[in-house]
Amino acid sequence: MVTPVVQYNKELICQLLEISELDYQTMLMNRGEEYLQYVLKMDSEGLKRLKYSRFFWAWWANQYDRRNRLFIVEHSLDKVYSILQPDVVRVLRDLYNDHQESKELTIYPNEVIMRLIYQEKN
Repeated sequence: MVTPVVQYNKELICQLLEISELDYQTMLMNRGEEYLQYVLKMDSEGLKRLKYSRFFWAWWANQYDRRNRLFIVEHSLDKVYSILQPDVVRVLRDLYNDHQESKELTIYPNEVIMRLIYQEKN
């Protein structure tokens, strides 16, 4: 279940970056796959298992929202709304893409998530 805060963050990001919800979900999935390929580049079995795990994707969506909140707060975007000029939107998109860069992350699923993933039937 998506909380009102998570929904607000997603809607605000979509509005500020002038992207659709489908574009947002596509970015979330692409960044998740990039993350897995980066973190598990030497573990093809683990990569496959996590890529198709609903527990991984629930964890990833939660982490993505955490980074959304941080991005919103760091740039005071909750006060800006949709008064942005096109050039500012382009800069925000670049900042957002850098902020969500998978190779920069130092987050990992915890033991509970990993246990659930490996118990899951694929």
